[in-house]
Amino acid sequence: MKKIIILSFVTAMVIFLGMNLSSSARLANIPNGDAPSLIHYEVKIHPDWKILHSSCPLMVAITDGQRNVTGQPQLYHYGTNTYHFYEMGPFSGTRIAELINGEVDQHTNVCYEISLMNLKAGTFNNGQTYMFDLFGSAKDIFTLDNSAVKE
Repeated sequence: MKKIIILSFVTAMVIFLGMNLSSSARLANIPNGDAPSLIHYEVKIHPDWKILHSSCPLMVAITDGQRNVTGQPQLYHYGTNTYHFYEMGPFSGTRIAELINGEVDQHTNVCYEISLMNLKAGTFNNGQTYMFDLFGSAKDIFTLDNSAVKE
């Protein structure tokens, strides 16, 4: 019985080690330039007073036209205002960048209702970066537009 257990353990280790080596060899054979390219979404958040003073967790997400999440939502961290998402493509349709309240049950006087979004529609190609700006107020949009004109 002891020999069977040892033999089973050794066989399992050989199989496991062989699987790891073969997958590592496949990854090592792909040159850096030949790796499949992805669609890159860059979400920039321009925070306002409500965002900076919210005591509830906020989530940054990319969704499709039916509001289905296309990637893993990311927790918003104060001071980090640029978030990156990647997707296999190409893709034609709608993508929506959102900053929303996290899924928590807290009283409304503790959490401000925050829901910012920016929508883009069209064809999204591999290897391209698509930028989304999320503004806390219309005043911020106007300020950003004027600063771009002056330069």
